[in-house]
Amino acid sequence: MNFRRLACVLSAVPLAFYAYACSSSDPGGGGTPSDDGGSSGSSGSSGSSGSSGSSGSSGSSGSSGSSGSSGTDGGGDGSVPVVCIGNPLLASPDAGTPDGGTTADAAATQQIVVGGGGGTFFDGPQWVDGAGGGTGGFLVFSEFQPVEQLRRVGADGGAAGVFRTTGFTNQVAPIGNGFRNGFVLTTATVKAGVATSVIFQTAPDGGVGPTIAIGAAADPNDIAVGKGGSIYFSDPRFQSGGAPRGVYGTAADGGAPTRFTTLVNANDEPNGVALSPDGTKLYVSFTNSNDTATRRVDSYPVAANGTVGATASAVIAPALLTDLPDGLAVDVGGNIYVAEAAAANGNSGRVSVFTALGKKLGEIPFPTQRPTGVAFGGAKKSQLFITTENGVYVFTGRCAGLQ
Repeated sequence: MNFRRLACVLSAVPLAFYAYACSSSDPGGGGTPSDDGGSSGSSGSSGSSGSSGSSGSSGSSGSSGSSGSSGTDGGGDGSVPVVCIGNPLLASPDAGTPDGGTTADAAATQQIVVGGGGGTFFDGPQWVDGAGGGTGGFLVFSEFQPVEQLRRVGADGGAAGVFRTTGFTNQVAPIGNGFRNGFVLTTATVKAGVATSVIFQTAPDGGVGPTIAIGAAADPNDIAVGKGGSIYFSDPRFQSGGAPRGVYGTAADGGAPTRFTTLVNANDEPNGVALSPDGTKLYVSFTNSNDTATRRVDSYPVAANGTVGATASAVIAPALLTDLPDGLAVDVGGNIYVAEAAAANGNSGRVSVFTALGKKLGEIPFPTQRPTGVAFGGAKKSQLFITTENGVYVFTGRCAGLQ
């Protein structure tokens, strides 16, 4: 994302011994957590307050059923729950799914990284399993400013170290992060308009992989990775302005990106991207900071070969979004987590949770921070990591999420 956003709140709900449950009545809700390697980030810009919006389509407000959905184990050792039933913000799958009435306790959230105050901008959380420091995994996130670098931190906090600095300057800065074929993928967007945006690759041990050229797509933001290794990223032109804005995809082996979106109106600012559990839908949030009546989340069909159709389907309607939508994440039940930030000059936000059919289940409030990105991780994939402009937070929920 590219507009100001701040901190998140973590709400620890009892894990108990329930199967991780998250509701979805979407027939596409089942899938394999490991299929979907991407997490969305959002491109921030120094002093620019982009926000997410939705392009005038009305979302379907179907209700989520309690059938749940299942997928395969994301951790490889049978320890990661793969079924999600009921409202993921509630302590029990039997507690029902109130219509947007569940609000997590802000006091229960845990801040694991504290930024440097005004001018700091964090984004693009991405969990990395296993290798790297022998910790069993760690979170990578982007520091868009004041220092252009990738940082890393353990699931339970501690000192946030530097993950990568190579290639970043005051002209090219990291925003979104994903994971593919053993490398963290980072969209590096042009801040000053005199360089070239690219996608960097970094191994878990910090080793530098080959850079991926993205050609004419000059202002990448959030990124997601498809089943076969295809890459999808948004280009809201928060830094460079102008056109063409849109969402791009590349083949599994890289190559020049193809712009596949048909934007609904001139104010559309595609921002967060994430895939459904079965990989057949690509969700896109539209920040639309200058046209909040059209802020929304749409989906695009993804074919078996990874190509994306240009025709959008409405998922989350403008009226269901309180603030400007940015980063996206999805759990194994197909529920969609949306980082929302107050408009320019605001210092509040929330992470809202919706079913795959666009029904709001509840939210995690951030009364003093502007959330920018969301991503699942941790040993059981049930920790929701939230970046804000000035911090990193974690919410421990009941449902496992996709990575």
